[in-house]
Parts: sequence; structure tokens; C-alpha cells
Amino acid sequence: MENTGEYKLYAPSLASFVLKGYMPTSFTLENLSSLVRADMRILWIKREDIGDGVFPEIRAEKKKEYYTQLTLRFLRGFHNVRVLTLNGSFLKALGGSPDILDSQPLEFYHLQFLKLSGGSSRESLRTIFYMLKISPNIKALYLRLGPQVSRCVDPVYPFYHELNAEDIKGLALPCCMIHHLKVVKIKYLRGRVNELNLLATLLKHSMVLEKVILCSRCLNKYHLKEKEEEMEKFREMLLTFPRASANVVISYSLSVWYS
Repeated sequence: MENTGEYKLYAPSLASFVLKGYMPTSFTLENLSSLVRADMRILWIKREDIGDGVFPEIRAEKKKEYYTQLTLRFLRGFHNVRVLTLNGSFLKALGGSPDILDSQPLEFYHLQFLKLSGGSSRESLRTIFYMLKISPNIKALYLRLGPQVSRCVDPVYPFYHELNAEDIKGLALPCCMIHHLKVVKIKYLRGRVNELNLLATLLKHSMVLEKVILCSRCLNKYHLKEKEEEMEKFREMLLTFPRASANVVISYSLSVWYS
């Protein structure tokens, strides 16, 4: 390895790759042809000029493009995996620049299980559908949208019942048909409109979907009844959306954070 500050990983026999910590900026995956599992749990990319290891919220377009390029570089090295886990920071960075995603084709032909954690921001949704688009044989999608116990409302992503009927119509997002997805499981569902967007799109485009498992949590037992009624209405609305699969079953569970 030359003393240039650039590091290359050449490991054709490696079966599992796990990265927890700051996203390396001078690291290239050269050959991981036997890789089966990859797990990316990154923090914001470390800013070397300050050395504090923490980036502020992504705002500038150039930064978004840079982060998208950086995360794409890692994804290319994982193209043979069957199980892929990405955390919220990776999702947000990857989805920051849609033009770059569209211009750099990538395929995860062997990917069967996709595990994602984070929120339901525009960037995260963009990344979810991008991964579904480039993974033609995916069978299961697991999403962890929290945990979050706060009732604070982000005005960009309101709770569905705070909008009128006209706002709810046409929620499905642009997406290709998904031919092999059978199971979707979402933890820490909160009842946000963006969550309805996601579910409406999955139901509309997943041709062989069999199970949609939704799990939500309530802050404490005193809010349990209110949360049950709120999420039952969410589920009823979900049942009205068109489905590509006639056999899909939607189940829902609610638990309490503090009893």
C-alpha cells in the first residue's frame, strides 16, 4: 500500500463486512466477490479540517453530491451481497442527490434481504425505492423508523389525520414494479403521511407481496387507547389503497414504551 492516504481493501474470500463509526473518505473496496453480508452503521463523515468528527445537517448542494458519491462508492463494492443493512445516516447521504443516483446505474442482483433504519424523510424514501429498483430479486424489506417517542410534529411530514381528504389522494410515489418482494416489516410506525406514501407505493407495485407487518409503540399506558384509535384509522386507510398482490395480509401490533 502506497503512502498516499488512500486505502484499498482487496479481500475476495471475505464473507461479511461491518462498518460502525465515521464514514471513511479515503477507502476503496477493490474485490469483495464472496461477500454475503454487509452492515453499514455510519456516523456523519469526519471533517478533517476541524477534526471534531461531526458534520452539521446536510444543506449545501455540493455537500449532498459529495455524500451521495461517497456512499455509492461503498455500495458498488457490495454488489454481490445477499443481506444488506444500512442505517439512517447512510440512507440520508445516499439519497441527497437524485441526479447522481439516476446517472450512475448499479445492480444488486443477488440481494434478498434489505434492512434499513432511520426516518421517513424524502432522502430516506428516495433511497429505499432506489434500492428496490436496483435489487430485482429482493424478497424481504425490514424498516426501523425509530425509536421515537416524541409527539413533536415536523410540519413537513405531518400525521395523516391532520390533512384533509384531498391531501391524502394519490399518495403512491413513482416506482418500478417489484417482482419478488414477499415480506415488508416496519417497526416504530408513527402514523406520518410519508409512511402512508411508502406503504401505498409498496402495495401498488409489489406483485407477489404476502405479508406487511406493522409495529408501533405508545409512550405510556395512559396514551394507549388514543394511540390504538389513531393507528386503527391509519390501518383502515391503508386497506383502501390499490394492491398489485391479491394475497397480501396486513397485520398490526402496538406496544407500550413505559408501563
